[in-house]
This record gives sequence, C-alpha cells and structure tokens, in this order.
Amino acid sequence: MGECRRYPPQVVMVRDGEDAQNTASSEWPLTLAAAWCGEWIDQKYRAPQAAGD
Repeated sequence: MGECRRYPPQVVMVRDGEDAQNTASSEWPLTLAAAWCGEWIDQKYRAPQAAGD
C-alpha cells in the first residue's frame, strides 16, 4: 500500500466508534503497490494520434 500524491488530500468522513459522531478528516488516496496513481492510460486504450501532433 502507498499514498497517491498526484492530487491534494481528499476530505473523508470518519465515524468515531465511541460516540458515533462523524468527523471530517483529510487523507491521501491509498493505492496498491501494483496500481497506478494519476492519469496513466494503457496504450491499447489510447486513441491514435494524428500525424503532426
């Protein structure tokens, strides 16, 4: 597991188990070691580029 730092932390709601209150927190999105972080797209799914681009 790792943290994706491509974008700012995201606000998440965390429930406190003792009094069942929701609290706002910010966290970096978690990614698996084999996962991609950001805007990577597999080449087989990319649209062909026009000549001169």
